[in-house]
Amino acid sequence: MTQKNQVLKYMQTHKKGITSKEAWDKFGASRLADIIWKLKKDGYKINKETIKVQTRSGYAHVARYTMGI
Repeated sequence: MTQKNQVLKYMQTHKKGITSKEAWDKFGASRLADIIWKLKKDGYKINKETIKVQTRSGYAHVARYTMGI
């Protein structure tokens, strides 16, 4: 199964969506934004939300992608 298919299946079964770190940890996918772009090109509606996460040195803003309605 390709990383694109793995990410798609994960997003379809997990309503909370996926972040780059989760994609790396679960599938070894280092370019989630590219995978999302390809899924959108295939016609899937995907939403992007910016969330604040804690890091070792403070906070960072990262994208969380969810399936659209």
